[in-house]
Amino acid sequence: MFSTTLPGPGSHQPAGSSSRTPIPDNRPPRGPRSTSLPPPTRSISASSATTATPSFNLRLGETFNAELSWNQNNIDLPEGAFTTNLGRLRLSYSFSTMISLQTLIQYNDKADIWAANLRFAWLRTANTGLYVVYNELQEIKGISTEIPNRSLTIKYSYLFELLK
Repeated sequence: MFSTTLPGPGSHQPAGSSSRTPIPDNRPPRGPRSTSLPPPTRSISASSATTATPSFNLRLGETFNAELSWNQNNIDLPEGAFTTNLGRLRLSYSFSTMISLQTLIQYNDKADIWAANLRFAWLRTANTGLYVVYNELQEIKGISTEIPNRSLTIKYSYLFELLK
């Protein structure tokens, strides 16, 4: 979700630039479902880029959250113009306040890449505890490889005081 602000008195704004600057609105959505369609943003420099990011959010109680979003970038460079899209699905399930499972799946159409991230967290205090993370990257355009790009990371952290 985004809110917009207008420039204050005495501020300078380049000719042709947008008078609205998107500012992330980090407040949680109200109710179990929400949608976001922020106004397209535009950057002015040697290149010109316009970005649109609609999203749909779903929350079921205190345990399940889902977000589906699409990010489209229209970029115009002196060398040529192109469009790139990034689709994203984010899911989160909390078994308790200390145990959760999260996943992020992304698709980039310009590079023709699918990426997935799965994270399990079993926390203690101060964000210490056990983390198990699995990452996978597939279908890399133009690169033929027989070895899949996968990783499994296991991390355990513990906070203790030396001077007590």
